Amino acid sequence: MKILTALLFVVLTLAQAKEVYKKTISFEWDPVAGAKRYQVQFTNQKNNAQVITDFFTETNSYTGPIPPGLYKMKLRSLDNRNVPGVWSEEVAFPVLLDKVEVSKPAKATLEVKSLSADTDEIHFEWKEVLGADKYSLKIFDADSRTEILDQIIDDSKAVISLPVGKKYTWSITALDSGDLRSEVDTTGEVTMIGKKLDKPAITSPENQFVRDISWTQDPYAQTYAIELQKFQPPSKKWQKLVQDRHYVGNKIVIDPKWPGGIYRVIVRSTAKLRPNSDRASLIFKVKNGDRSPSAEYTYVLKKSIDRINGWYGIASWFASMINYSSSYKGFNPKYSIFGGTGRVGVGWFKEGNPWGFSGVVDISGFLKDESYKSSYIYNSMYLNGIYRKTVRETDEFRVKGGLFYKEIPQTLADITEVSNYFNANNRSLTGFKGTNNQNISMIGPHVGFEYWFSLTPKLGFQVNTNWYYSMAAVRLPNNGTGFSPSISDEYGVLGSYKVSQKFTGLLGLTYRKDQVSYKDESTTNAFNWTPANEEYNKNVNVNTSVNGFYFSLFAEYQF
Repeated sequence: MKILTALLFVVLTLAQAKEVYKKTISFEWDPVAGAKRYQVQFTNQKNNAQVITDFFTETNSYTGPIPPGLYKMKLRSLDNRNVPGVWSEEVAFPVLLDKVEVSKPAKATLEVKSLSADTDEIHFEWKEVLGADKYSLKIFDADSRTEILDQIIDDSKAVISLPVGKKYTWSITALDSGDLRSEVDTTGEVTMIGKKLDKPAITSPENQFVRDISWTQDPYAQTYAIELQKFQPPSKKWQKLVQDRHYVGNKIVIDPKWPGGIYRVIVRSTAKLRPNSDRASLIFKVKNGDRSPSAEYTYVLKKSIDRINGWYGIASWFASMINYSSSYKGFNPKYSIFGGTGRVGVGWFKEGNPWGFSGVVDISGFLKDESYKSSYIYNSMYLNGIYRKTVRETDEFRVKGGLFYKEIPQTLADITEVSNYFNANNRSLTGFKGTNNQNISMIGPHVGFEYWFSLTPKLGFQVNTNWYYSMAAVRLPNNGTGFSPSISDEYGVLGSYKVSQKFTGLLGLTYRKDQVSYKDESTTNAFNWTPANEEYNKNVNVNTSVNGFYFSLFAEYQF
């Protein structure tokens, strides 16, 4: 008996029987003459075993529920005597699982704007498919079509971490224990947009011998949008020399044939599926004329001493054993004690301008020892105008002058303490240690000279001297009078090292001497002995000096 299979289709209606998921299928075939009914036989290949099921129908069609599986079907007719005919050829067909209904991502085409520069998570969720034991999730790179992930998941959700800056396609399929699949894969696209690229940091040229301009590379940047412009003084406009929206690399070469002047570079990082960075720009000067390596060496050699261009900060520390001596009312305090001076200030120099200025504040002090009641603290301030003169390419001579305010300590003999000791010690001051202190403060002009010499582009040395003319007293201890102008001096030798384009350190030795003279005409009868009172009262001249060799440490930093 010849049976023609006319139509095979699966009707998407569901049936539940004995807790086994089934799908309703329908078959129709050409009727056989003399047939009273038909025997339909399904063979399901599952778990390496055949499951055979027979159905009987009196029509030339079959409709009924069947579990998902890979089937073979054949049929034969039976006449009114119930005699069967010949089996038809087997027809293979699958009864597949339902398509997965995905709730996350909510859209088949999703765009994710991530705040991460490298990876971010994508959440997948779906409804459980009846009859499914597991699910297959696959992700592909949309451009290269390379498989990124092939994962079997037992749950109905998954969190997948993916590199940003890429476009992906994905598919989810339900599977049963025999790896029977969904009738149709559920698919979608997701575009992972990375966070905004970092703004490039353009490296400022060390000098005007500019051969190239470079900037930091963002590891996620693929190209750079660049512009190189030159300022045209006549028109006061910027002329474009180089423009490229897809520049590869992080360096622009400055053509040696281009003239000197003011240039500007503008850079923005770019990449696929990442927002462009903010625009970075830098204005710089290019030297006119010879920009050869030999000309640059001569220039940077001088810069080991002529190192400041604009505002700069000053910090220093002087440390020494300080020698103090004074003659006061018949007493002669003398001692050597460890002390030091800290200095902070600001200054200004401009390249090509011989004039500059600086202002500094000093805070000095002695360490306290057993002979004195407290340590000494005294301050100074200096305002300087500075003139620079280049002698040779490697030498520079500087003259500076201005005003100063200076304090130095004065050791006083406390008359009450002295007289009590004198009277209690049989009219003797042997062993007397009691003193107190006040500061003498003065103002006046000062002048100084410096000679600088460059050894290498990094190393140099300086010889300096300063004179301070104490012209007037601002304050004298114990209501002193008769201030006598005097000169204090300073001499130093320093070595300099240019740590960076902005920072220079100096180290050396300085000798300083501060001195002052005035009168203290105070009198007393506290000694209760006329010769002692007269001796005290007639010693009115006060002469005080502080001196020492100071270990000097300087630092200058350009803002």
